[in-house]
This record gives sequence, C-alpha cells and structure tokens, in this order.
Amino acid sequence: MLKCFNRNFLSASIFIVITATPNLFAQWVNNPNENVIVVTNIFDAENLSAVEDGNGGAFVVWEDTKEAVNKIYFSHFNADGKISLRADGKRVSVAGGPQTSSKIIYGGDGTAVILWRGIVNSGKNEIFIQKAASNGTLLWSERGLQITDSQDEVNDFSIDVTDSADVLVTYIAKEKELTGDYKVMFKQISANGITDTNEVILHKSNNRLGITSVCYDNENGAFVYWLENKEGKAVLMQQHISLNDLSINDKPLLVSDAEKSVANYSVSSFGLSTAYVCWKYEKEENVLHQSLITDMNELLWKSNPKIVEKENYSINDLK
Repeated sequence: MLKCFNRNFLSASIFIVITATPNLFAQWVNNPNENVIVVTNIFDAENLSAVEDGNGGAFVVWEDTKEAVNKIYFSHFNADGKISLRADGKRVSVAGGPQTSSKIIYGGDGTAVILWRGIVNSGKNEIFIQKAASNGTLLWSERGLQITDSQDEVNDFSIDVTDSADVLVTYIAKEKELTGDYKVMFKQISANGITDTNEVILHKSNNRLGITSVCYDNENGAFVYWLENKEGKAVLMQQHISLNDLSINDKPLLVSDAEKSVANYSVSSFGLSTAYVCWKYEKEENVLHQSLITDMNELLWKSNPKIVEKENYSINDLK
C-alpha cells in the first residue's frame, strides 16, 4: 500500500511511505524504514494521493497554490524509487482557473487517469479528465478533456477503469432552480480519450443526493452507488448499468436500513457481476456492515450484515 503526506513545515517536500514488505523497497535508501522524498518545491500541498503504475512504481497527485490559485500536479517514480520527471511535479492541465477535488486511478495500461473540477470561461464548474504517462506526457491534450457541459451544478464525482482501460465516471448534478431535482449521471470515456456523447441519468429525485461511487463489475457493466436523503436519513442506494446498451435496472436498490443514516461507505468488485459493499451508520462508532450485491440488484447477504465490533475500527481500514 502506498501512502503519501505533506511535510512542508519542515522541508517543503512530499515524502512517500511504503507500507508493503519492507525489503521490497530496500534498494531506495540505506534504511528501508526511512521516508523517500519524491517531490520538492511545494508551497501548500493538500489532497495528496498515490496509485501504483502496474510496473512496481507509482504516480502521485496533489493540489498546490504556488501559482496563486489552486492547481493539480502529478509526479511518478519507478520501482527503484527514481523520479521519472521534474522534481517539482507537472500540472495535469495548462488551463487557467482553479482546479480542485482531484481523484487519481491506475489507467490499466501503465498510465494514471486524473479527474478534477475546473472552471470554464462562463464561470461554471465542470468536470475534467486527463491521462498521464510515467514520463510526464499528457495523453489527452495539454488541457485535458472537459467531460461535462450542462446548466446543472456539478457536485460529487467518482471514477473507475475497466479491464480494457475505458474510464467510467459518475457524478451528482443539481438543477439550478431552487426546487430543481438531483440526478446521478454516468459517462464513459474510451481508452484513447474519445468521450461518449451519451450521458445516462441513472436516478433522478427531489431528495438531496451525494457521495457517489462507481465500480466496474469485471464483466461488461458497472455498479453505481450514492447517498440519498429520505425523510431525514442518508440511505445508501445502488444501480447497475450495462456497458453494452447503457440499460439500467427498473429501479435502484436500497442497500442500507431506511431508518438509519449512513455516515460513510466503501465499495469494490467481487468476482464477476458482484459488488462488495461496506458501510457505517452514524452513532455506531465501532460497527461496520457489509453485503454482496449482484448486477440484478439482489442482496446476497440479507440477514445480519454486521461485520465488525472493535475498538477504534474505522471504514478507512478497508481501503
């Protein structure tokens, strides 16, 4: 597992901590327990994350305000711990305006895919995406690809990649009218950066929606999750979409207890056409719940899905 953190109050650098087999990365430094500097010359780095590159190295992405407004940068190091591009990182896009809420995922082909929120000339917030190579080359234009263009307000978003390196994106959109509906949207981008013109509305409701997550089903579809406020409770919902014809099930599935509020959740694929879901309710400090769900929105573990009662255990331990 890769973890990165900011130590700018000491040396204005980003360090990498490797929490894998210690001897695996012993060639990086004399002491395998010592942190390795992978980025220098940062100002106020935040929202740091890292993802492995499929070849023993990793990509690192972060946000910084060293150019007056928030911009997103990335770097790469190989299996020997050597930096592959400039030591202070490279911007994911040359576009002007602030860039925030970055997410990174392994592209499946030795690349990284980065998703973020940016502002277009009209002042609207839109979602952008970039694919980056380990040598720093920006593969989807110097500005990245703008993948949303609507009158709706774009809120939370999520990303996953298929086994053919196609990119799946979901996001929450809110109609601008005071009484406007919320929508869970789905979009697909091919491995070579061709954006599907179809934007699928997976769910539409006057209830407040948030915290979406998309998960490839390892076959030819995707599971999509979101939280929905129903009668004052944040409940966890699921929908499945086929990548063949973009069809969805008749109605979304209520995953969690309708009488409780979900505080956080995590999802991952589980074999073919099955997803593993773990969630935590508010006011249940040391209890996690789980279920397996099929692409037909069928709960395989219907009874007593509680899995953990342990001091100081959190959902982050499953990630």
